[in-house]
Amino acid sequence: MRILFSPMPAFGHLYPLLPLVRAFRGHGDDVAFVGPPSLGQMVASEDAEVLSAGAEIPELLGEVIRRTGIDPVAGGTPDTDTEAELFVGVRPDLSFDDALPLVREWRPDLIVGDSYDYLGPLLAARLDVPFGTVTLGPEFRPDQTVALQSKVDLRAERGLGLRKPVFVADICPPVMQVDHWQRPEHWLPLRPESHRAPNGPEPKSSSPVDGERPRVLITFGTLFGSPKVLNPLINEVAALDADLRVTLGPAATPEEFDVDRERVQFEPFRPMAELLSDCDVVVCHGGAGTTLGALSLGIPLVVLPYAADQFAVADRVVVSGAGLRLLPEEAAVESRIRQAVTELLTDSAFRDRAAKVAAQIAGMPTAAEVVESIAEILG
Repeated sequence: MRILFSPMPAFGHLYPLLPLVRAFRGHGDDVAFVGPPSLGQMVASEDAEVLSAGAEIPELLGEVIRRTGIDPVAGGTPDTDTEAELFVGVRPDLSFDDALPLVREWRPDLIVGDSYDYLGPLLAARLDVPFGTVTLGPEFRPDQTVALQSKVDLRAERGLGLRKPVFVADICPPVMQVDHWQRPEHWLPLRPESHRAPNGPEPKSSSPVDGERPRVLITFGTLFGSPKVLNPLINEVAALDADLRVTLGPAATPEEFDVDRERVQFEPFRPMAELLSDCDVVVCHGGAGTTLGALSLGIPLVVLPYAADQFAVADRVVVSGAGLRLLPEEAAVESRIRQAVTELLTDSAFRDRAAKVAAQIAGMPTAAEVVESIAEILG
């Protein structure tokens, strides 16, 4: 088969799809992506064709701000109408016309996107090919679903209908799923994986060793880890007797941070699997990829949700018992983040409960198994 992936051009949307990309290729299928030039750079190591079309993230965000007056990544409780404008309105508006002729020429047998991708199902409907989706974490909030569907309905009224998915590959383990979740049609659970290089080794957790300094990782992804956000957190955690590592975004440098450089090891942008394998606690923003990657190794977390779906992810971490949640305004209180990290390092119950989540994740089907199920669905 010929499989075309159409994720939002952002690492947090792309990386959860890569296990399926690699599994399809291992199954003997042809794989390609559609997206702007930056997406081509993100998947350069994946040995896949890229149909270069559509708007880059800065252009998408700029258009959302122009239409709504709200920056969707500025932080704070998500505005559902603004999210819907970004995903259902702006991205298809700025990308569909560029993408359609390239996709038509490539002739996919299946288009696959993430759960925030409304370009892929629009292309699939226009070309009359099946569409499948991969979730990025817990189910949408009810108000989020209403806002997204309202925008979809407006498109349908203009004759721009979307193709419904022939499968929903769900990376969310049951313990992390929201209470109102209902199993969708054609549901296929898919084991989440922390991002690793092609053919790279699978990450393995290592238990803390008595007498060794604990190892703490601070990572806020590629959109939210600005020095303004991270400086106070780094300085608080650096006061602990721990080895502290902080990830840098693709374009960031250590010199941008106002911290004691002797107390912090900055990590250049690289696969998360390489960073998690010798980590005792993760401090993060609640990105689903980072969170599920840590939990798959039984690593407890302190989650500071900043925007988007991160608040729902943080809530589920607390429900699972595998970590703590601090709102940004709480983390700003002196020593609060330090206290939270200390609690996770000293109370073994958090690691025990994180290990239970890891066992649940390990029991989910692999990407290769899901690809076989998709092949059966498509006949």
